[in-house]
Amino acid sequence: MQARLYFTSDAEKLRCREMGIEDLDRVYTLDELAKGDVMFAATGVTDGDLLQGVRFFHGGAHTHSS
Repeated sequence: MQARLYFTSDAEKLRCREMGIEDLDRVYTLDELAKGDVMFAATGVTDGDLLQGVRFFHGGAHTHSS
């Protein structure tokens, strides 16, 4: 698993730089994203290969998590 920061504005880029992040195009590895004893959970918002999306019903909603 790898991840990269995605910015929607120049203000977000500036905020990262102010927080000490120099390389805004860096690709982070799994070990950099989650070090140590980590638990991960995912909940589907839309239907996908791994999870069902949110199902709405009168009075609430049902989600699928893994």
